[in-house]
Amino acid sequence: METALTCHLYRKEEVVACLRHAVLSRNMREAVFWGLELFDSSYEMDAFSLLALTWMNQIGLASFGAWVHLVSVIETDELDRDQWIQLLVNWCKIQKRDVSAFVLLAV
Repeated sequence: METALTCHLYRKEEVVACLRHAVLSRNMREAVFWGLELFDSSYEMDAFSLLALTWMNQIGLASFGAWVHLVSVIETDELDRDQWIQLLVNWCKIQKRDVSAFVLLAV
């Protein structure tokens, strides 16, 4: 069984889980740390998938702007480090969370 490791030899799955926890607990310092670990290890798509799932399962339609911003960042050809950090900081600042309507529509 092959395990994916980051550039500082963390397990990728653990880094993704830590990033999710940091974003949901609004801990900017940890979110930036774990986000940069994924960014520097070229696992940006895993981080984008995590943020998309987190938005669908935990944040929802109350913060639709976060979704729009994530999609616009994904569509850009070049993602630089500063844009990535700003995205993570903005996600940690999300106050409104309401997934009830979204979950009802998805089911």
